[in-house]
Amino acid sequence: MATLYNLSKAFVKLALKKTLNKRFPLNVFIAVTNKCNLKCDYCYGEYYNRKNFREFTTDELIDILKTIKKMGCIFLQLQGGEPLLRKDIKILVETAKSLNLNTDLLTNAILIPKHIDTIKMLDSICISLDGSKFINDKNRGTDTFEKIVEGIDICKSEKIPTRINAVITNDTTIDDINFLMEFVKSKNILLNFCPSFKFKPLTENKNYDYFNYDTEKYFKLLDIIIDYKKKDYPIQFSINAYKIAKEWSLPLEKIRVSKNKLSENLNFPKCYHGDYVCFIDSDGRLYPCCNFWNDYVDINVHELGFEKAFQKLTRLNCQACYIYSYIDRNLLLNFNFSTLLNYIKIKKFDLK
Repeated sequence: MATLYNLSKAFVKLALKKTLNKRFPLNVFIAVTNKCNLKCDYCYGEYYNRKNFREFTTDELIDILKTIKKMGCIFLQLQGGEPLLRKDIKILVETAKSLNLNTDLLTNAILIPKHIDTIKMLDSICISLDGSKFINDKNRGTDTFEKIVEGIDICKSEKIPTRINAVITNDTTIDDINFLMEFVKSKNILLNFCPSFKFKPLTENKNYDYFNYDTEKYFKLLDIIIDYKKKDYPIQFSINAYKIAKEWSLPLEKIRVSKNKLSENLNFPKCYHGDYVCFIDSDGRLYPCCNFWNDYVDINVHELGFEKAFQKLTRLNCQACYIYSYIDRNLLLNFNFSTLLNYIKIKKFDLK
């Protein structure tokens, strides 16, 4: 979660760059490792299955952090794989904070007890929890539920602004949504949701069951989330994002759409991923967003350096998707006032 100061600074810088028609990496996501200690079936990065991928060195990542800062970055998320597996993660967070980057970390929470000094430096933390113990452990591994809750409680005790990210799969039930809502309300932390990403797998026989949504059930879950949002439950993304996602009239297996196939009936905000937002995978490849994972013309930071790689970045004519976080981010990048008000309102869940 960003401070209001950083949000204000971002909007001023964004307005100036838009006026000048200049791209810059306002929001950068970096997968800092090819390793993970869990094996989530829906993982678009398949980090549990990666072999012989070259890790970024500490110096390379520090150089990237300095470069993105120089180019105008304000918001940084360190992710993986599992970022807390890196022995130098504290050094990376210290460097990011010394550069005044608003630093967030995405983690499965298993290693939080071993890295309290590091997480205390963060501006915010995002922890994966998919629902009640049954669905969470099915998705993330046996007995992970208790370890994740322990990590959440540590973050809360340390007053670190915390949010939960829950992946919606075809196995997600109304009871799981209800559980998560009451859980975050009781903890006074934020909740966001994400559908599964459809991606080109590293493994030939990848199971795609997670993308075969029961459409009626899926949209019913979105209705329930919207109802909870109206009741002022601590849900991060704006009600606009979920309502717009419900307008997706294409098959849910088709998660992104190019401009020439975009129906006039799809009222989606203009996408700015690749212009002001980018994702660096731990193998060095640079993407506009996770919808392109393993399915993209190779632009590699290892080979080109970040600055040259960013100059080559493109969305390949993609114009819209139904990923709620992307819709919300694009609403903000389009200066949507009600979406901005949502982020001001949910600041009350910032424990700092």
